[in-house]
Amino acid sequence: MSDKFKVAAIQMVSEPEVEANLEAARRLIAEAARQGARLASLPEYFCIFGRRERDKVEVRERDGSGPIQQFLSDTSREYGMWIVGGSVPLESSDPGKVDEQLPGVQRAGRARGPLRQDPSVRLLPRKPSAIRNPAPSSRGPRRWRPARRSAA
Repeated sequence: MSDKFKVAAIQMVSEPEVEANLEAARRLIAEAARQGARLASLPEYFCIFGRRERDKVEVRERDGSGPIQQFLSDTSREYGMWIVGGSVPLESSDPGKVDEQLPGVQRAGRARGPLRQDPSVRLLPRKPSAIRNPAPSSRGPRRWRPARRSAA
């Protein structure tokens, strides 16, 4: 068994409309699967690029449910591949903000290894499923930490 496999780093231009973005992502993931990719990584906020910061708040989802998370699960299952779903806007304790999550979805379509942005914690990957986003910003490097699932 080989440890090598194809990875698709998907780039796309997202719009303010979630449905249009999910359809565009589905087409790109399908193409990646046709070309033999076993893992596809979507860009940050692939699901929405709003005109205002508030647009993300208006489409945020409860952790574990919602059309964006369902899309990732269904698409992963449909194409039999891992999908890393960019940032997904989730409900926050502050009603005017979102809690960002970088979900990793396994091939069977179940959520796996979500990471949440936390500027005070540096993630040192210990497992292949750990993902680090070292992209710098004006506030310093962005870091990700494993998410804790809240009790439903």
